[in-house]
Amino acid sequence: LSKNAGTYLPFIAFSYAMLALALVPYTIAIANGYTFLNNILGLFSLFVTLPGYWLATKEYGAIGAAIVYCAVQTIITLIYLYFVNKKFVINNVNAHELYLKKIAFPLGLALCVAYGFSLIPEWSDHSRILALAQIGFATCCTLIITTFVLVPIKDIRTIFKTKSSNE
Repeated sequence: LSKNAGTYLPFIAFSYAMLALALVPYTIAIANGYTFLNNILGLFSLFVTLPGYWLATKEYGAIGAAIVYCAVQTIITLIYLYFVNKKFVINNVNAHELYLKKIAFPLGLALCVAYGFSLIPEWSDHSRILALAQIGFATCCTLIITTFVLVPIKDIRTIFKTKSSNE
């Protein structure tokens, strides 16, 4: 079952990652009473997914449905990020800066670091505990490496100074 489900996992995982990224702008929009964008995107998703699922499933099976879901979630997230940032966060939002510098570069960096850890052979083929420890180690290292590359040192120092002064 897990080998068969592994075919769909990359599309579904990426879809839910996009859904998680869209949650913050969605919450900002709802908190400010801006429901128009949510209604328009809901209708868009309805008109795209229903025929999309039907056509993709008919032609490609379950993988087609996963691809349609992934595409719709990605498009909705990119639209949410742009319009909510433009309306509530940054008045003169630049799409190039938003999509490339704030989304694509961090995502690409994290994927490259995580992929590098996937090339390391497993510590033990028989122990689930060691496999979990390896996954945890790779996750922590990915988080630390991307933090030190993406967050300025001055901000990291400020965070640690604030934490130590509160204790």
